[in-house]
Amino acid sequence: MTAELTRFDKLTAEMDEFEKANANLVFDIESKQGEKDARSHVHKLRKIKTAIAAAHKEAKADILQAGRTLDAKKNELTGRVEGWIELQDKPLREKKEREVHAAFLKAEEIRIAREAEETERQAELERRETEVAAKEEALKVEADERKDKELAALREKVATFEPAETRLPVEQKIITPEDDNAAWGAEEAARTNKPEHRDKIQSEAIDSLIEIVDDIDLASAIVKAIDENSIANVKLIY
Repeated sequence: MTAELTRFDKLTAEMDEFEKANANLVFDIESKQGEKDARSHVHKLRKIKTAIAAAHKEAKADILQAGRTLDAKKNELTGRVEGWIELQDKPLREKKEREVHAAFLKAEEIRIAREAEETERQAELERRETEVAAKEEALKVEADERKDKELAALREKVATFEPAETRLPVEQKIITPEDDNAAWGAEEAARTNKPEHRDKIQSEAIDSLIEIVDDIDLASAIVKAIDENSIANVKLIY
């Protein structure tokens, strides 16, 4: 920078001289000659200003060239260091990329494993639901078959009942109480033998059997068989 400033030394010396003269100059600008001398002096001052601008331009051009030279040198040296950095940093970047890729693969493996587990869980749940539904259906079929067998057995038993007119009269024994209860026993026997009373008891029995066998004809046949003492150890209480 000092070398560039020396370009202004000659101008600075001339300006010192002009400064002294300029301070003491007084022009009679009211006269033509005085006005002419004043304008001539201002023109000389403007030329000094132009010389200053020219010196500045030349000095700055030298500085700009020096700056370009400095930039080129800086870029050259920086390029060498960048090469050294690239030599050592490239393996580090590649290692980082491998680690990131490995982490991605691991995450993807975990995601796939979890999806597989969820799929297996859903399949197991569906399998169990299918098993439960199959067992329930089997139990229902078994219950229906058992009910059908029981109804078939009842129908078979009712079908084999001997009609009343082909059976021998059943000896009925009326156990009477002691003499003081004889009258009550006769009245009770008369009440239970009334057709309307017997019909009421038989109707109630038929209603109860319908809830079991779900067949009014079968229920009626069973009650008739009981009333006729065709089923052992079973009787209607009138």
